[in-house]
Amino acid sequence: MADQVVQMNYDEIQKVADEFKDDAEQSRTVAKILEGIISVLKIVAKIIPFIQKLVNWMEGIKNALEKLAKVEEEFSGDLEFAIKKHKEGDYAGMSRFGEGTA
Repeated sequence: MADQVVQMNYDEIQKVADEFKDDAEQSRTVAKILEGIISVLKIVAKIIPFIQKLVNWMEGIKNALEKLAKVEEEFSGDLEFAIKKHKEGDYAGMSRFGEGTA
């Protein structure tokens, strides 16, 4: 194993990290839009009770998008951290991954 070469294409990994960052922003934007729609539907639900089921469903989607955004940001940060550590000579990759979003 001593003769094993560990390489990383920094530009490609950074592109993927940036894409995760962009995806997180898009997930948050859609969640905000849903939040506005939900607010309007809550008012309508006072008049038409069955609309509350739609509100509940949309709130579930909004919450899932917010959680997804956190994971996407974590992935982006993990990749950027991996680039930094690799440039510093850490080729094990075990100093960051697997921590989770808890």
